[in-house]
Amino acid sequence: SKASSNAEQTISNPTQTIPTSPTNAQPTVVIDENIKKETAVEIKEADVNTKGTKPLTYTTLTDEQQRIYRLLSTAVSQMNSQNISLGDVSNREQRLTDIAVALRSLSADCPDMFWMPLGYASSADGSVIAFATEKANYYTVSKDKLSSAKSQLDAIIQKVAANASKFSSRFEKELYFHDYLCESVEYDYSLSSGDMAYTAYGALVNGVAVCEGYSRAMQLLCDRVGIPCALVYGSYGGEGHMWNVIDPGDGWYHLDITWDDTITTDYQLHTYFNLTEKQMVKDHTIADMVDKGKKYASSDNFNLNLYRSENESYNFFVKKGYVFGDDIKAVKKAIITRNQEGYNYAEFLYKNPNDINSIISRLNEELCSENITLLSYSYAANSLLLIWQG
Repeated sequence: SKASSNAEQTISNPTQTIPTSPTNAQPTVVIDENIKKETAVEIKEADVNTKGTKPLTYTTLTDEQQRIYRLLSTAVSQMNSQNISLGDVSNREQRLTDIAVALRSLSADCPDMFWMPLGYASSADGSVIAFATEKANYYTVSKDKLSSAKSQLDAIIQKVAANASKFSSRFEKELYFHDYLCESVEYDYSLSSGDMAYTAYGALVNGVAVCEGYSRAMQLLCDRVGIPCALVYGSYGGEGHMWNVIDPGDGWYHLDITWDDTITTDYQLHTYFNLTEKQMVKDHTIADMVDKGKKYASSDNFNLNLYRSENESYNFFVKKGYVFGDDIKAVKKAIITRNQEGYNYAEFLYKNPNDINSIISRLNEELCSENITLLSYSYAANSLLLIWQG
């Protein structure tokens, strides 16, 4: 937990600081005239397992996009540095769109392939691509370091997943993963960790990531324990952004670990823990789902699938009973319990924010006999954070 050990500490209006660095990496595409059909090699198409709890965007693709996805999957898994043939082209714009969509899909489905290239070089017609050329290597790690990096990542995943498996419900496992990532990962505002900031490796091994790294790490951890979890592409404050959708038991919810971690550095928050779409779009913008009649570039912001998110029963505050209106006694009881557990703060979903000053005053009257005094309160998006001395 990031709770402060200093009971005297107060905060004033913790707000989200919009990162000035790119938060959602879009592949760089270079048309290279040196990449031609006669220099390309044929590779096998990978097998794709569409069964199990893990949702795959692969299933949403056209037949041609699925074929390209399978070729790209082989190339990436082998860290192929050759010019790769994607077959003859009848429509250049459609081929370039198919590559962009297929690569986005592969990236969304495979957070374990943290070396996924952040760009590629293409022939002019899209018949040949390369993830490494004499001019640029688009993989996030060098091939000679891949085996060691895989081992490092897997060791951490095994440890964290084993700890989560001590909990019986999906909700508690999800909560453990959320709090673990908030505690162990720092947001990389300056992109000092380079391309790894966009990966699950960056979050879990280096402990430094941007939103894409947080989201892929969460997806990868959930994959390991059988919780359906996927990525959402969108924006926040005009900046490209990524977060998760997750099914903790009764349907899909939006989960933004990045903003729960960057709202404030001193308190462990759950403001964006399992929101409905209606709640999420109050300050997030969800990118449109791909339209099979449109042409796309790899730099475009789009989703390959969208999930209906209407339930509230697994929202953090609802599930934990931290929702209140004017029931002062219930809030008092919750604060006393939190204080006895060693915390000096609590989060609530408050339904009647217009009279919050009178509520705080009444709460302090009720808590006086418990030697607890509210020091500060502040809103953070959908939730209310109370801090006290006791």
